[in-house]
Amino acid sequence: MTGAASASASDAMASRATAGAGMTLVPELAARRLPRGVRLLPPAEPVTRQIFTVSRLGGDRKPAVCVVLDALAAEAASPRPAAA
Repeated sequence: MTGAASASASDAMASRATAGAGMTLVPELAARRLPRGVRLLPPAEPVTRQIFTVSRLGGDRKPAVCVVLDALAAEAASPRPAAA
């Protein structure tokens, strides 16, 4: 789907919360645009996730791929600020 008719999964989940049909976890980027009537609360316990990368065989030796992998590793190693 494209254009105004499309909705992200985060938008759909936030819509359910707005309608009083539940709650959801949203990534930090999605939390920047919350619909009216939705409240953002930090989780009681830290939430973690694993992210994997996939490349062609030998792709991890290409300079552009190395830059991305290094940036991901640096971000993963940096401490995250506490939620407000």
